Amino acid sequence: MRADIIKSILDLVVLHLLTKEELCGNEIISKLKSKFNIYISPSMLYGTLNKLKEMNLVRLKENGETIKKKFSITDEGMNYKREKLRHYFTFGEILEGWFRT
Repeated sequence: MRADIIKSILDLVVLHLLTKEELCGNEIISKLKSKFNIYISPSMLYGTLNKLKEMNLVRLKENGETIKKKFSITDEGMNYKREKLRHYFTFGEILEGWFRT
């Protein structure tokens, strides 16, 4: 169940990781494994990263010296993350109140 939840908000989790540092895809997969003990396939991760890139929420930095491509969060990505978190917290409060009754 935990893996399903993380996968459903993978865009938000990736943006949060990129808030802290620039990362390549393998580093993101490794951090997800160590933090949540789940495996995200490269195709799932890169699908999410490509979607975020198309939305201008992340940028891709290619290093000419190595093959690794590093992703970083943009200002738009920071705003998107903040707004999406606000929505999730509001939704959580609504559910909490609803289940109490």
